[in-house]
Amino acid sequence: IGTVTHYGFLKLMEHFNVDASALEIVDMNSSDGSAAFAQGSVDVFCGWGGSLRRALETGNVLLTGKEKEAVGILEFDGITAPANFIAEHSDIVSKFLKVTDDANTMWSEGSKASEMLPVIAKDAGMDEQAASESLATFEFPTIEEKLGSIAGRKIAWFGDCNNVSNTFVQAAPIFGFELALSVPLELKPDDLTDYVAYFEDPEAAARDADVLVTDTWVSMGQEGKAIDKFRHYQVTPALMAKAQDSAIFMHCMPVHKDEEVAQGVLDSPANVIYDEAENRLHAQKAILAWCLEEAGVSVSQSSFNFGNA
Repeated sequence: IGTVTHYGFLKLMEHFNVDASALEIVDMNSSDGSAAFAQGSVDVFCGWGGSLRRALETGNVLLTGKEKEAVGILEFDGITAPANFIAEHSDIVSKFLKVTDDANTMWSEGSKASEMLPVIAKDAGMDEQAASESLATFEFPTIEEKLGSIAGRKIAWFGDCNNVSNTFVQAAPIFGFELALSVPLELKPDDLTDYVAYFEDPEAAARDADVLVTDTWVSMGQEGKAIDKFRHYQVTPALMAKAQDSAIFMHCMPVHKDEEVAQGVLDSPANVIYDEAENRLHAQKAILAWCLEEAGVSVSQSSFNFGNA
């Protein structure tokens, strides 16, 4: 309960004019939910991977992924961790994100697909053919896929300084893009490179940018943090208008609507945050399993059951 699967279920019931409050919702892992559905113990099953495919043997899909998108039901998966864990284990988080990015790139390129597929299939509880068919519907979009080469592009960051903005600062000289950093003056980083420019004025930072990026002003563990000083840096339609006509908006989520970004931006064609985040669950599980196994930690399939019934 409270997961993206639960959200999708509630939106689905809303679409079919079913009062979800009148239903008994049972929180189960995906494999148990699939078994309960096959036995007739539950009437509707929400899950993923191998469990979902097994449920199709005894039931029907209410709406496909594309059909849900068409009616405005958008679901995504993202990487999250407690703020205190990130602060205490930044080296582990950095390695995990790099491995994730490398694996996504390898899968997209197809160079290591034959080696990766058995691992992904095992951890998803699927046979290789089923896993391959499911992954064929996934997208791993990048800025380059949206705009072409990132070299020479201008990316503008707004709001707070955190691990994400620090990553952009480090990535700018590596990938050759210009980073316009617009944050409160007291948060201006000291270690700026020739590829990073500071702008206290957000409109100046946004001017002619190809990508506008922000993040939540209050991360996990920072509840009660004062945010008034960040309001000047909200990404709004007016700010987007200062950028290139083809500019896109990115956010690693979760989003606090009308705080760091205005609802109008989220509703605009420039918004690519769902493309940015969607459909990474199985690959990330496989990567996490690989990292743990490399560290000598035994991993079972049940450790990675995140679905709900």
